[in-house]
Amino acid sequence: MSEPIPPAPQDPHAQNPYGQEPYGQNPSGQSPYGQNPSGPPQAPQYQQPQYPQQPPFPPYGAAQGPAGLGYPAPPVNTFGLDRRVFGIRLTNTDGVQQEVKISYYLWLAASALNVLAGLINLFVLPGRYGAFVFVAALIGLAFGVVFSALWLFCAIRAKEGAKWGRIVLTVLGVLSVFSFLGQLGGPSLSMIPSLLAVVGTVFLWLPKSRTWFRQMSGRG
Repeated sequence: MSEPIPPAPQDPHAQNPYGQEPYGQNPSGQSPYGQNPSGPPQAPQYQQPQYPQQPPFPPYGAAQGPAGLGYPAPPVNTFGLDRRVFGIRLTNTDGVQQEVKISYYLWLAASALNVLAGLINLFVLPGRYGAFVFVAALIGLAFGVVFSALWLFCAIRAKEGAKWGRIVLTVLGVLSVFSFLGQLGGPSLSMIPSLLAVVGTVFLWLPKSRTWFRQMSGRG
């Protein structure tokens, strides 16, 4: 029995009959698998595409609101009913002209006292004049809440430079004059908010206030 003939050694530099380098070899001396010569090819790592960063959304009303206030108010020529930032609009008076600021505080006090007077009348008058007065006091409280809400909102808009808010407050102030005069014969708690509303209206039309409103209307 003849011994098996060992295979002839292959030349590593010989041309592969299929037109490719021998498996796992490269003329340059590097593995075809890159950094991992002993293992299978590594899958390419997925990279999150980079999108251009969008600018942050501007704060409420900042693109249109009047400049000079301590917060971005809505434009002065709009109704401006927005409750998202009601707390800031109610409490912040930065940048508001001094006379307008005093008028704003007077209207705030008038709004609060108007509701308080209605509550006191609701619990005091029926016990003094009888139960039939309770219905009248309840209706008076409902109207007081509605008017106080109107006073409050118009005062906020006037503080933000809206001329229409000042005009509405002026009409309400004139009505408060008649309300105050009508209560002189029988004084009541409702006289106090009426008086505050009248004084607040006067402050809205002082010379410095008129100048400030003209400036704010040009910005908004």
